[in-house]
Amino acid sequence: MHTYAREAQRLLCYMPFLSLREDSFPWLVSTKYLPYQSNALDWNIGAMYCVQLTSSIIRINKRTIQWFILGQTSSTESWPYILNTQNMPGWNNLSCTPIAGALCETQDESKMLLFPNSLVDLPLNFDDLTLPQEMKNALENKTLCSSPNANRELKAGDKRYEISLCDLVDNNLEFVYKPYDGKIYWRQNNISTTWLVISTLLTLFFFTKVCEHMLLLLQQQKGNFTHSTSTIPLIISVYLCTQHATNQTFMLMYDEVVLHYILLTYVIVQATVQMGCRIRTIWKFKQYNERALSGHISPKESEQPASITSISSLLCIQLLLTAEMQNSYDNPFLNILTLVFGIRNFFKFMNLTQTHIFDKPINKRTIIFKFLHWFIDTCVFISILVYGFTVSSDSYETYMTTCGAIMFMSFLTGTALHVHSSQGRKTKIS
Repeated sequence: MHTYAREAQRLLCYMPFLSLREDSFPWLVSTKYLPYQSNALDWNIGAMYCVQLTSSIIRINKRTIQWFILGQTSSTESWPYILNTQNMPGWNNLSCTPIAGALCETQDESKMLLFPNSLVDLPLNFDDLTLPQEMKNALENKTLCSSPNANRELKAGDKRYEISLCDLVDNNLEFVYKPYDGKIYWRQNNISTTWLVISTLLTLFFFTKVCEHMLLLLQQQKGNFTHSTSTIPLIISVYLCTQHATNQTFMLMYDEVVLHYILLTYVIVQATVQMGCRIRTIWKFKQYNERALSGHISPKESEQPASITSISSLLCIQLLLTAEMQNSYDNPFLNILTLVFGIRNFFKFMNLTQTHIFDKPINKRTIIFKFLHWFIDTCVFISILVYGFTVSSDSYETYMTTCGAIMFMSFLTGTALHVHSSQGRKTKIS
């Protein structure tokens, strides 16, 4: 086994995806290596061969190769049945079987090769090419990798087409390979660049808001209602929910679909409750003002009570947006966002039990509301661990280790933050 295979095998132990270079035409090469043919992915030996043996789905686009080992793939027997890749709009499928020197070979008259690691050629006359009919229609008037930087060699009499890196970059194609079914699914990813930019900016904006609210919590201060942290997440969630229900084209795992709907429901409900509380606060504030003007209450009682905010919903909307950008919940943002969510959840639990119940008892109605809020947050946290990390793990051992580490770190950090905020509160009182 050559050096690349050994290094890739080591990499597979840590993450079920591989980042690709976009300048290694015409071969697929990891970002860890220089764009030479000797570093091209070899599907027949070493790590990538193991991926084919152990994975239920292998996904290939211009940025990454992603494989799913755990979890259940979307099928017509699972809810919702319309999310099967065979029924999803924009996807086409072909029979494709393994072959030496490439990922697989289509079983039609074209005998098209997918991602060979050796010579990639083109005929002198493009009309001589034999392509699958669906692909010929989809790629009509496209370049078919004839650009100068495609690095494909001309070969007289060649009729077979080889899918390579330029098809991913130039034509924005995406492929999903099911090794055990001998099927290859493909589509043109027409996601808007404008939407990607907006999603990125929104994710950064919401993360800054999370940091601001965490600082307020440590200082024992309540955040005021803002449309940027309540109304905008509600609008985005409704939009994503509508898009996902009518035209879901990127989530391939049943676990991801369930998690997506859980997070969407959570953000919509949270934002709706926040806006309802805001309306109730304004209404009560007007009543207080009227009673204060009439002399029925003192001026202090007429102060406007603080409105609720939710760090958890901001984290969930970031999970939703990053899944949209990366086409999957198996992305680099999952770990950090889940960890912050867990820290906030354990911090909320410590405040609920130590502050609101034992140290400073409050009325039962408020305790029930706070407990219900924490319980729902906990259910969402468990859902992320169960569904999100099942998709992003390459073995049950990795899954258990990752989930255990995140829960342990969340508990320790949440407890430490509670102790710090409690000491700050006692200092203010004294």
